[in-house]
Amino acid sequence: MPFEELDHIGESAFRVSAGTLEELFQQAANAMYFTMQVKVFGSAKHQNLSLRGPDSESLLVMFLNELLILAESENLASYASTIRFDDHWLQADLALSPITHKVENIKAVTFSQMNITRNESGFETIIVFDL
Repeated sequence: MPFEELDHIGESAFRVSAGTLEELFQQAANAMYFTMQVKVFGSAKHQNLSLRGPDSESLLVMFLNELLILAESENLASYASTIRFDDHWLQADLALSPITHKVENIKAVTFSQMNITRNESGFETIIVFDL
């Protein structure tokens, strides 16, 4: 399973795993949308996103916060992204669809417990959302 919900008081936490870092970022976004109970409908519009950061963890938090801003300000979600990056930059082509339903609001994506690690099957991290 690409993400697993963890017990966390007052927040929402997930263990996310994937074969590649690009997939890990997309699965982290899926966990965020799962927390928000987002449903989308309709055709996607595309938007490019370019970020610079000191490390992969910072890029992941920045990426998720950008998606959170799009969900809150433009009512759009991206379940399909093409992501390319190295240790200090991320380039994503976001396929954005209109949100038709959302239950939970997320205040922020946090660095709490985040540490992207490599294992025999790929990559893993814990993500905590402040509700």
